[in-house]
This record gives sequence, structure tokens and C-alpha cells, in this order.
Amino acid sequence: MSNSVKIPNFNAFTALGDPGCDGLGAEIMTIFGGGLNAAAADSDFSLILGDIVPYGSERFYKSVRNFIRTTAAHEVYALKGNHDKEFYNEYFGDPEYTLCDDNTAIVVLDNSSREFTPNGLELLEKSLTEHKDKNIILAMHIPPPNSVCLNSLGESEWAKITRLFEKTGKSPCYLLCGHVHSYFEADVFGIKLIASGGGGAREEDIEGVSRSGYHRVRFFYDDGNLLYEKLPIRTKPVNYDDKDISENLLKSFTNECVAHIKYKIYAEDALRRGLPNLSKLLSALAESEYYHARNFLYAHGENFEPAAYLKDSLTSETDEAERVYPKLLKLARERNAGLAEYAYSDALAAEKGHRILLENALESGDIEPMSYYTCTSCGKTFTAQGGEKAETCPVCGAPCDKIK
Repeated sequence: MSNSVKIPNFNAFTALGDPGCDGLGAEIMTIFGGGLNAAAADSDFSLILGDIVPYGSERFYKSVRNFIRTTAAHEVYALKGNHDKEFYNEYFGDPEYTLCDDNTAIVVLDNSSREFTPNGLELLEKSLTEHKDKNIILAMHIPPPNSVCLNSLGESEWAKITRLFEKTGKSPCYLLCGHVHSYFEADVFGIKLIASGGGGAREEDIEGVSRSGYHRVRFFYDDGNLLYEKLPIRTKPVNYDDKDISENLLKSFTNECVAHIKYKIYAEDALRRGLPNLSKLLSALAESEYYHARNFLYAHGENFEPAAYLKDSLTSETDEAERVYPKLLKLARERNAGLAEYAYSDALAAEKGHRILLENALESGDIEPMSYYTCTSCGKTFTAQGGEKAETCPVCGAPCDKIK
């Protein structure tokens, strides 16, 4: 990539920060892909605000570049983050450049080592001088010193930038950064700072800043003014043209769920038999299968909006409580299958309770803080008055030490 990239006049672009810090698993890539897909619908291009990979292994660069190429239906640019060490230039080009159209210049600098490079400072001075009549956005990974977050550049390093503002008589209209896995705004040297790192990595708690959720920032023109908005990233069901892919993902999800439960049961059994080390191994395998199942569900494109999954869960619980388990319980009784009758009877009682809990959650969106208890004998989940633990399970009568 050359130092100056002429782009067609744009109506909007999306900034998306820090997808790769926590690894490139399917859950994270679903969030990142959701942001890219949404941006393709309302933006002319996207700018990734650094930390594209967890660390500088070439296989990660190959993987994420291929993912971007197959996922994003628009142009994607990037800047270098502190996680983006070796191989960045080979896969994403020069880390310092300017994106220019007739109205705006986005100056992308590399401060991934918490220092600005001589080339970057020269590029900024040139851009401030040549584009005095344009909107200028200065984009970099690590935020400048600010009143909100201490995870920022040192004052002396930032002074190198402010001296250029004074020298050229031109300042950006926005400072755009990633690095912090959250969202905040601040005033820096009279310029609006927007820090946005909600593109996939775990959210970071910043004192005085409320959690932002996974998000992107969209810059757009309105009556000639360059404005911005923070938009949530919402994952949507994937409509695969290849039905085999969709069906295989669901089958794989189901298989991994079964394996997860089996390993948990085997771990319990090993512990009862006085084999604690074997139990640990089986518990670890159960955890692994859970994450496999989760990733297959994300890859399938499950709708992870609370209203959607609460409705789906309520539908399943209602079906089990009103149709499936009563029918199976009746059959077990008719055929004198005593143990099966016990299992279905306990499950039926528990599912009815689940339905009530889910109905309450669906009505209120979020729910009041409460203590929940699950019987490890029959599976009944319930609440207790005043948060006090029940002495016995209301379904199977198990004592309190068997209630979690």
C-alpha cells in the first residue's frame, strides 16, 4: 500500500476495533464478521483499528486475511496494533498511509510500540499541510493521553503530534483509536477522541465508563457535516446457499453437546469411584466439547439477541412440558418401565418450572437479582424466598447438600 491512497468520494465508513486480541475462535470471528457484514450494508469501506491477530504468527495473518476476503463485501483497510507484530506488512501492507477523497483525509499512523515513527510524523505533517481544506481524521491504535483511560500514550510522545498541529495550523476533527476493549469519548487538545475496541475481544472494564457491548463506529455525512454514531454488532442467522453446510453445522453442534454431557457424567462417575485424576481429565474434555459446540452454533449463525433466544427456549420448554414428556411418561407407565418413569416424571416437573422462569425473563427483558438453585439429583431449578437455600428439593426430596 502506498502512503497516499485515493479513494472514491464516500458517504460513510465503519471503524471496527480489536477483533483478534483474545484469539481467533469462531465466537470472536462471528462478532467480527457481524460487524463487517453490517458495515457492508451501510458503509463504503471499513477500517480495522488494530490488534487483528492475537500475536505475530504467520498462520494467524493468513487465517484472518482469508476470513476478511471471504466475509467482507466491501473494501477493508487496517492499522497496526500492539498485538500485530511480525508479518503485518506482508499481509496488510504499509502500516502508515492516508486515505483521501475530495472531502476527507484519514491519516493512519503506527503507534503500536507506544511511539510514533519518523515516517509517520512526516506523513502527518504532509497531510495536515496538503489537506487544510478537508476533514482530517487521525487514526492510530493506542489512545493519546486523556481524562478517561490511563492505558494511553505518554505525554511526551503525544507532544510530538500536537507540535505538528501548531506548526501547520491544522488539527483533525476526530482522533480515532482502538486498543481499549470498550468505548469512550473524550476531549483531547480541543479534538473529539473516539476510542472503540468492541469488534470481538472481551470487553474491558474502565472506571466510570459503562460497558459498551460489541460495537462499531460509523462515520457519515449529513448535510455536509461529518458525523458519527456507535452501533451495536448484532449476529444474525446465516443463510447458507449450501444447505449441507448448515445441516452439518447443526449436526456437529448436537454431537458435541452429547459428548459434553457424556464426559460430565463420566467425570462424576470416576470421582465416585475414587479416581480423581481421571475425573479431572474427563472434566477437561467436557469443557472442550462445550466450546466446540458453542463455536459450531456461532458458525451456524444463531440469533444471540436475548428476546430471540428467550422465545426459542420458552418454545422448547413449553413443548417438552406440554407435549413431549407427558407422552413419554405415559408410555413408560404403560410399559412398566419404572426407571424411565422416574426420569421423565422428574424432568417434566423441572421443565414446568423452567417455563415460568423464562416467561418472567421474557416479560421484563432483564430480571431482578435473585438466587437460583438446581437439584443435582433430579435437575429441578427454583428460587427460594429471601434467597435462603431450601432444605430439600421440592420435586425429589434431595437434601440441601445436593442442591447447588
